[in-house]
Amino acid sequence: MPQDNNKRWGLLAATGAIALTLILVVVGLVARQKDSPANNPSAASPAPATTTSEAPKGKEGEWLDPTADVFGRAIKVPANGAGNPLGNATGGDTTNCAVTAGNVTIESTHGAQTMWTEKQGPSSVNADGVPTGYARTAEGAMISGFNTVSLIYAGGPISGSAAQYGAAGSDATGFAERLKANPPKQVDTTKDRPAPSAYKVTSCSDTQVVGDIALPTPTDAQGNADNPTWLVIRLSMVWENGGWKWQYEGVPQPIEDEITSLSGWTEWHY
Repeated sequence: MPQDNNKRWGLLAATGAIALTLILVVVGLVARQKDSPANNPSAASPAPATTTSEAPKGKEGEWLDPTADVFGRAIKVPANGAGNPLGNATGGDTTNCAVTAGNVTIESTHGAQTMWTEKQGPSSVNADGVPTGYARTAEGAMISGFNTVSLIYAGGPISGSAAQYGAAGSDATGFAERLKANPPKQVDTTKDRPAPSAYKVTSCSDTQVVGDIALPTPTDAQGNADNPTWLVIRLSMVWENGGWKWQYEGVPQPIEDEITSLSGWTEWHY
């Protein structure tokens, strides 16, 4: 990771908000995987590990009892554990940069919160349990980016698969392969790693969308639960091979990393 990004992650971590751990762990994974035995021929070889993930078994389209996160937002629990698509993503041959505010359903997939919509995607779940098929829109790009990061963070076999299908960069293939060979421990973060409340597009072209997502936190930096606060995380998404890919090596983060109002942001409706 570029040095300025590492400094930013450390600065944001000082808030103590649980939401940021999602991003911090992924950044740590990038650094760890680059130095892992799988990426260093002189290091000891790790024990054999599964290199592909399997979608959890269950009935597609059916649901278990719902739950909620720490912010009182409903979370649907698909019986198959991998996600139930809610519709088909719309779009065309070029990127639609218009900012939209759609309805979003949070689903618990692979022990993590993921975002699902009727028109922005995801439209399907592939054989490895990764949600795919997002609209070629600015909103679709931001939803895809969050889902990719959330599933990479979730740990277990899904981490490598999410990177395989959703990450872009100079060594994206190697990054995914190293995660598959040495996956982080799987954890259930459904209730305390929140989906973002809103997004703001900072740059949009036919092949790239750069934007910020606002992750809600249970307290502000001083531990005050009565002061609504959001952490701002910037994502760069590129359109490659018919889908949005997250540039996992990072982009310079915004100066305003913590906000107390969503004025000027496009809010998702949960």
